[in-house]
Amino acid sequence: MMSREAVLFQWARVLLTSLADAGVHDVIISPGSRSTPLVSLALREKRFSCHSVLDERSAGFFALGISRAHQRGALLICTSGSALAHYLPALVEAHQSNIPLLVLSADRPEELMGCGAPQTIQQRSIFGIYAKDAPPLGEASEDRDKLRALQRKTHQSVSMSTSPTSGPVHINFPVAKPLAPLAAQTAQEQAQHEWVSQLLKRPPALQFAKLRPSVSSIEALLTRLQQSKNRLLVVCGPASFAEFKLAQKFAHLLGAPFVSEIPFGDNSAPLEFLPAAFDKEPSAQPHAILHVGAPSISATWSRFIQNDDLSLMVLPGESYRDPSQRAQAVLLGDLQALLPELICAQKARGMREHSSFALQFEELRQRISRHVEQVFQQTSHLTKSAEKESTVLDELRVVRTLLENFPPESLILLSNSLSVRLATWCGSAPDASVQLLVTRGANGIDGSIALAAGASAAHHHATYAIMGDVTAAHDLSSLGLLGRNCLTKCSVTIIVLDNEGGRIFDHLPDQDRLVDAPELLDYWRTPPRLDWQAAAQTYGLYYESCKSTDTLARALAEARSRTTNTLLHIKTDSTGTHSLLKTLREPT
Repeated sequence: MMSREAVLFQWARVLLTSLADAGVHDVIISPGSRSTPLVSLALREKRFSCHSVLDERSAGFFALGISRAHQRGALLICTSGSALAHYLPALVEAHQSNIPLLVLSADRPEELMGCGAPQTIQQRSIFGIYAKDAPPLGEASEDRDKLRALQRKTHQSVSMSTSPTSGPVHINFPVAKPLAPLAAQTAQEQAQHEWVSQLLKRPPALQFAKLRPSVSSIEALLTRLQQSKNRLLVVCGPASFAEFKLAQKFAHLLGAPFVSEIPFGDNSAPLEFLPAAFDKEPSAQPHAILHVGAPSISATWSRFIQNDDLSLMVLPGESYRDPSQRAQAVLLGDLQALLPELICAQKARGMREHSSFALQFEELRQRISRHVEQVFQQTSHLTKSAEKESTVLDELRVVRTLLENFPPESLILLSNSLSVRLATWCGSAPDASVQLLVTRGANGIDGSIALAAGASAAHHHATYAIMGDVTAAHDLSSLGLLGRNCLTKCSVTIIVLDNEGGRIFDHLPDQDRLVDAPELLDYWRTPPRLDWQAAAQTYGLYYESCKSTDTLARALAEARSRTTNTLLHIKTDSTGTHSLLKTLREPT
């Protein structure tokens, strides 16, 4: 008869080895006792890259950063009880963004349920709609049919994270004491070990099929696009650089003008400014729009596409996204698989000529870009003078300086709320080799520092994260991922735009009403008023306060070669943003 420790060893071995066989590479481990057999076998698996993260909330976003950068699911391991509940914010974002992620939670055995045993809660389905439940594994057993089923269930679980749509999957692992797995000691246990070794030589039987539209639905969309009377505009919302390039190529084949909301290359144009420009030049206004990627960041553009006279078509990715509720055609599918299919189908039809509308729109887009450039140049001398008199910098100019000075091959995280909007308003594209990362699933501010750390661990290039003071304060403990026990392989720079909190609300329509009720502002603007230098020192980061745009450009260059990670603190002025933004919005 096999000992319980030996049974547990083979059970956990099948589970962790099967996860590696199915393509799992990064494992993020948070401390605990009940997860001992999982951690023990994970550390034995040479194909895993294991990362230790103290708390589960930071671990969740760290894993999300890895999964975003790699486009493959990282694995989270935690103990039983309330520990796994802290993953929920990261899983919400992964669910909304269709990012694969795996949670492997240790659990108490069935006999301890419902009797007040410590660290024992109902863990199955704890994440509700925000994570798929893997098939129940059952408790450790030497039964060979159950071991075969365990291997199959593990492969199924990884497949569920990408098929047919990507998202988080929760695997629950009930385990009774003793918790320390033990390798084979007796002849019977050695025989079982050899049998398991043979079992694990079988490759995963499941195919990881992605959601794909039918040929007829692709042809129907292309026909609809062809009927747009040569007044079609292709818009790329928040998307990856790879998706941007594919969308750009598809627009070229359609003979349609193309704009990207996130500043990539020379096809960027602030969507925020286009509707006012259309009012002045109606001949450059599209009659049909193909929107690729997540919904637009711009509220002005979102209102514009609610025009019932427009024909709106959407390629949102794997999940239905059309907040305007005006889309006349929506084609779902992984954009990096769907767009190549559309490109091939359009090539078969032949490339369309660029229309006079396309030329008019391109002229308008270039005028907007020149207008933005002129506004910044005309006010630059005033800004330089102001910088000598004050330590508070203009927010828009700070973000523009950042975009213009990020080193080649960097990874840039634009956090939600004001930071990502400032980048889209600036109209300045970074070096072509720079990768921009945005988190527009749930559009929340949580976990930005941990997400940057995770993305850096996967990217292997210098990483910069731009965020407001509230966003940074919300994830302050994640600075520990970047400090003395750093998990990243390349430099990470956290750039905190300190405008005394919550200034995104200054740009909302209700702002004028709030001015007359100043007591409400305390609940909208929530300045953290932290000592950022002390925070950086606490976690072992290099700190610098940038009091001019010239200092900021120099600090960016130096951060990349520094042996410790960096926190750059910039006091910014939101009141100046309003006046500069008003000038930028003026039609050209």
